[in-house]
Amino acid sequence: MSITRCTITGLDDLALVPQVNALFRRFPFLEIGILFSANNAGQDRRFPSIQNIQSMIETLEGNIALHICGRAVEDVIMDNRASAANCLARHPKIGRVQLNLHASAKWLPSPAIIDKAIGDFRKPVIIQENSANHELNRDLLAPNHQVLFDSSGGLGKAADAWPPLIPGKACGFAGGLGPETIAQEISRIEAVAGLNDVWVDMEARVRTDEDWLDLKKVRVVLGIVADHIAEQAAR
Repeated sequence: MSITRCTITGLDDLALVPQVNALFRRFPFLEIGILFSANNAGQDRRFPSIQNIQSMIETLEGNIALHICGRAVEDVIMDNRASAANCLARHPKIGRVQLNLHASAKWLPSPAIIDKAIGDFRKPVIIQENSANHELNRDLLAPNHQVLFDSSGGLGKAADAWPPLIPGKACGFAGGLGPETIAQEISRIEAVAGLNDVWVDMEARVRTDEDWLDLKKVRVVLGIVADHIAEQAAR
């Protein structure tokens, strides 16, 4: 197993960008996930304002993923070109887009419409894998559709067991990952991933007690992941 990306989700402070750029140069597998919600932008520590997100995108020098939450997901799926979510998601510096949706939501269109929207997007689009989205992720056939096994939803809850990969899809793992757990969980993930490439994503456990992103914790995680990648390369 090789880890192709380590996603740190929840960049919250524009002032951290120079330090994050230094981490990009040291750890090229790092991906920064920026959270966007039309309702929470600028109102919650994990959700920067639209203006700050735009500045982050322009000044970050590495891999960026935009994680879209709430009803803003509909703007992306339905290609609402006037919406902030759709404009941000289609920015050329955004490498991947994660749509944090719940398949039981009444507004959600049919799987066929979602699949076409993903296929037309021309960059990887991630859907979380959990009990609500289990069938949807298997109905989607777009080649750029990716799956993140995440029953935690950003709450930092560890999975009881990691599920097997979905054949033919790029897969990632999230939930309970952080500096204290990442080494052990990499071994558990390796047991189900086999020789496949995967990514890991973390949010809650790399934050301070006041819920700000903690770059000290991030550096510990990235060092452990870098050691794993080096060990894999040496085999």
